[in-house]
Amino acid sequence: MAKSLEKLDGVVLEALASRRRNGAALLLRVKGDKEGRNRVSAAIAIDVSPSMDGDRIFYAKSGAVRAVDTLENGDGISIIGFCKKAWIEYEALIQGEAEKREAARAVARLRTCYGTNIEGALKLGIESLSRLTSTGGAGVLLLITDGEPNVGKRDPDRLAEILRESPYKLLAVGVGLEYNERLLARLAEKAGGEMRHISDPSHLEEPLLEEVAKAARLVASKLTLKIKASKPGLKVYGWKAASNRGYTVLNLGSLSSGEVIDVGLELNGGPLEVEVEYIDPSTGSQRRFGPIRIATDTRDRDEYVEYRLRILKALDEAERAVEKKDYKKVYEIINEVSEATLSLGDMRLYEETVDIAELLRSGEAGEAAKRLYSARFRARRGEEGGEAKA
Repeated sequence: MAKSLEKLDGVVLEALASRRRNGAALLLRVKGDKEGRNRVSAAIAIDVSPSMDGDRIFYAKSGAVRAVDTLENGDGISIIGFCKKAWIEYEALIQGEAEKREAARAVARLRTCYGTNIEGALKLGIESLSRLTSTGGAGVLLLITDGEPNVGKRDPDRLAEILRESPYKLLAVGVGLEYNERLLARLAEKAGGEMRHISDPSHLEEPLLEEVAKAARLVASKLTLKIKASKPGLKVYGWKAASNRGYTVLNLGSLSSGEVIDVGLELNGGPLEVEVEYIDPSTGSQRRFGPIRIATDTRDRDEYVEYRLRILKALDEAERAVEKKDYKKVYEIINEVSEATLSLGDMRLYEETVDIAELLRSGEAGEAAKRLYSARFRARRGEEGGEAKA
């Protein structure tokens, strides 16, 4: 069972430990637990390059309109198109059905044109959200693309810098096989957001609706864990870690009520100190609690912790193997993940990993790689009550 350590304004920190021969395994779990709904502003940026024509643009537009329909009075909406340039087709605070109808018309007006300017789309999305949330509320930037940037900044790190100070969550949705999954993953990591791969355009609606609903339940943005181990050799799984003055720093991004975020750790024994920092979206103020001392000298082996850690660790290894194009290794790792998810009863991630293994068996390495990047983001987040299922 998880040990609840501390709670502040809807952010709960828990820890689960498992005994190891030379140290311990630890699962840090951050939960969102707060009632009520935020005002939410959504900036929906749609790639309208010629490759999006047909089913892709149809379902991207359909999903955008459905997302607009879920907004309530006081929420904000921004419709952005991008090809060689990026532009705001419509921006407004929702006062009633008239604004929703106009937003739907703006989506319908988007027409295909040449080029893919992701830099412009990101900048306009952030600028628009800053206006729409100027009097409060949460913001989410939904980026839909099926290609690599060929206008403006193209380097993943330079593009990611645009998001460095942004308080808004980014959902980067890649459609088909031509986009750069590493670039979208890098953007999502920088913004503390998520990257999602969509093979079938008819499934584009689901992630858009899901993210707008999460934004309405947002309890923390720019959520950061600072971890200090009493002994050297701390290893982190599931997240990119940075070092700062003796602390291991993790950018967990946004947290919604009912959402669970898992961080896997291996350490050489001894206690940890953990500090939690985040921005309260209802006030825009910085909140902080800790340092919290976590003992890791448990006498018990916790199979749940071991399986969750095994999944997070294996997906990190699989991503590195993909970058080396060692697909034989990826296949071996994915089968290991499937076994662990089956043991946990995590049906959604199990089915995802089985599909990835089948793609690798059939020689569809490109599709498998994109599915893998997407699965890694989903594996570390879940919903409370589902034991942090991916």
